[in-house]
Amino acid sequence: MNDGGYGVMRGIQNNYFGGRQYFNELHTPDYQALGEAMGVKSWKVGSAEEFRTVIQQAVDFQGPSVIELDMNSIGPLNFAGPPQKKLY
Repeated sequence: MNDGGYGVMRGIQNNYFGGRQYFNELHTPDYQALGEAMGVKSWKVGSAEEFRTVIQQAVDFQGPSVIELDMNSIGPLNFAGPPQKKLY
């Protein structure tokens, strides 16, 4: 799951620190290309529908495989943890 950074921290900083963002944009590799460079069957998907198809292909494949899920194509991260009244 590649969101090009540290998406959980982006959400926390957005919700609790007035949207001020600090050190959560990271340079992430192209995991599909990285897998292919190592000789591993690799996919990059950008939707839940595409993932359903590719995950079955990866399970059926005999050998290691990599699936990179482009989270920025899917949409913003919504906090899914327990409710918090105060962070600190």
